[in-house]
Amino acid sequence: MIAALSILVISALEFIIPQWTKVVIDQVIVDQQFAALFELGALIIGAALLLGVFRFISSFVMTIVSQGAISQLRNKLYRRTVNLDLNFFDRNRTGDLMSRLTSDVNQLQDLVSADTLSIVADFFTFIAICAYLFYVDWQLALLLVSTFPFLFFTSRFFIGRIKSLYRTVRQSSAEISNHLQDSLSGIRGLNHLPARTMK
Repeated sequence: MIAALSILVISALEFIIPQWTKVVIDQVIVDQQFAALFELGALIIGAALLLGVFRFISSFVMTIVSQGAISQLRNKLYRRTVNLDLNFFDRNRTGDLMSRLTSDVNQLQDLVSADTLSIVADFFTFIAICAYLFYVDWQLALLLVSTFPFLFFTSRFFIGRIKSLYRTVRQSSAEISNHLQDSLSGIRGLNHLPARTMK
């Protein structure tokens, strides 16, 4: 709830600060209203400081939430994995299991983070800006919105490429983990062999 409230405040401040800046540039400076310039300047500085405070709060809260969630997830995965039957470990390689338990969980940790929260805040700010653009000049706003399908399909194309490349990287990481595990197990086995057997 704290993070959600911070999102709303951040979105509102990110929308209000440019509007105050617009008033300063278009009206206050042109009309040489120096008293209003100091007042609006103080408001903009105060809003910027408040924006930094709420960004810190949202980042701090989301970090605590993400770390707690990932810690619970790691514990549940560990308990689930060690309680599986032996046939499961015969069918799956150690490197694949290690890749699932480490890299995949790390990806989830990146998902549940302050960066995701900033994306949500940017989405609300984007909606507010679009609504304001349609209010000011609907023709210019419509021209701007017409570019969104191109951006959407372009991003989908690159997302598909990135997914396939990430899948390849994950498979390579699993192969490296398997090779490393086999090599280390072999070295450990050689160290435990009797001296006569090694000769």
